Amino acid sequence: HQITDKLSVLAGVRLEYTALEYTGNVYDVDEGTFSKATGDNSYLNLLPGVHLRYAMDANTIIRFAWTNTLARPNYFDLVPYAEYIQGDDELARGNPDLKPTAAMNVDLMAERYFSNVGILSAGVFYKDVNDFIYGRTISNYTDPEFGSGLEYTTVANGGTADVYGFEVAIQRQIWRGLGIYLNYTRTESSTTGVEGREDDDLPLPGTAKNMFNGSLSYETGKLSMRVSLNYASDY
Repeated sequence: HQITDKLSVLAGVRLEYTALEYTGNVYDVDEGTFSKATGDNSYLNLLPGVHLRYAMDANTIIRFAWTNTLARPNYFDLVPYAEYIQGDDELARGNPDLKPTAAMNVDLMAERYFSNVGILSAGVFYKDVNDFIYGRTISNYTDPEFGSGLEYTTVANGGTADVYGFEVAIQRQIWRGLGIYLNYTRTESSTTGVEGREDDDLPLPGTAKNMFNGSLSYETGKLSMRVSLNYASDY
């Protein structure tokens, strides 16, 4: 909806219903035997969002977004499988009770467009994450089917996570067919609800603090060349 000549608003809501059924194998490596395991799950999610766009002038745009998003577990992690290695006292299981990860997101971005093709942008972001998913390994675990003293590996839902940071990017035609693209993102995060490590200041699993993307291109009517670099710090 166009509020004024400079300000527009886009608002909406998405409703998602998910129903799942699982069938997995329970495998005893030493015995070489299989048995079946089944499970099911369902959930309903209401995901509202608001986007604001403000044009300071013809080439400068400010954007704000409040959104709610959903990340479902990997299909393999949901399957109620079990893999048991008696000789090594190792057991791995899927988790059909995994919940999807929900996030409330706030983004603020400024964009400056160049008249000779290009854009400079910068922004900040914040995510309030619930039920994030992480991998667990437990020593001396007791399983009702395979016994005690096991090294047990599975996936589980954590509690909450705060994720925040900033990003800057530039895309510009430098000279004739020569162009450049650069992007840098800095991310910080903290979590709660990791079982057994409640007193540790842990970042969100899988989150890199520094990410950089760069690309140099050259294009004419008969030739197109591009070299790109992608970097993510360890996590």
